[in-house]
Amino acid sequence: MYELIITTLHRPKVTTRMVFRRGIIGILLMLAAPMATFAADTTTALGPPHTDGTATVAPAHPNHATPVSLAEKATDPSAVLMQMQFQYHDLDIGGDGLGGAKVIAQPVLPISPKNVVRATLPFLSKPVAGQRENGVGDLVILDFQLIQTKHSTIGVGPALSLPTATDNALGSGKFALGPDVLWIYKGMKKMQVGMLAEYLVSVAGDGARADVNEFLWQPIYTRHFKWGYFGWGSQQWSVDFENDLVSIPLGVNIGKVFMSSKKSPWNISFQPYYTVNNRGRSNEWAVEFQFVLIRPGFKW
Repeated sequence: MYELIITTLHRPKVTTRMVFRRGIIGILLMLAAPMATFAADTTTALGPPHTDGTATVAPAHPNHATPVSLAEKATDPSAVLMQMQFQYHDLDIGGDGLGGAKVIAQPVLPISPKNVVRATLPFLSKPVAGQRENGVGDLVILDFQLIQTKHSTIGVGPALSLPTATDNALGSGKFALGPDVLWIYKGMKKMQVGMLAEYLVSVAGDGARADVNEFLWQPIYTRHFKWGYFGWGSQQWSVDFENDLVSIPLGVNIGKVFMSSKKSPWNISFQPYYTVNNRGRSNEWAVEFQFVLIRPGFKW
């Protein structure tokens, strides 16, 4: 890790939280070069340019999409698009040091035109017993078998949580398994409505740790405009039956899908949200920034 030190008359105290943020920024910068190459490869899905500088889209594969449809597909969890998503959550908006931060790496991989797999790996910074723990959380994998109807897409499959956390405070220490369900209604022009749910129950792992018995639900609403899109936040509502804990994040999502000069699409969004917690736990303000690279011409 390289650090730029600027000498001043008064040097501010460097906190663990600051080091974590700098480290995450460094990781994202190191990923920028290979990800740029990854995105540039999407030009193979494009035909020769028109005289006005725009590009045609090769219709040979069903995953190929025009820039207009890509904006809607980029916000559709059921879309068969290869994506690499990065999310940064600042959970300490009040600045009292009691919150945390997390970065989520979330690749989305189409296995076939009717099967999509999404993996979620969090990198966490969390205050624990007067000190801050930084590290990797548990890996969650969702597999959706897609069923198309006239106006909707339904996805069902298994959900799996693996105990990949580097510290007990950052994960469950359990292997958990359960079903997942996805429903997206597309019958309204430029609008998506639906939900994503998963239910996880521990099946193996550290016997000294508490069992996992958790239900996660995400409402989905997105409205597309010429300037971008607006919708409900992408955070999941959670019910922890084992510990009788409920958390309900309420927020909005504002974003836009961009096409680069080489027609490589990418999606950015901003999401402020407020989490309501039960059992005397303090409610929290937080904000999420998301960056997504999209490969529309992907095929096996």
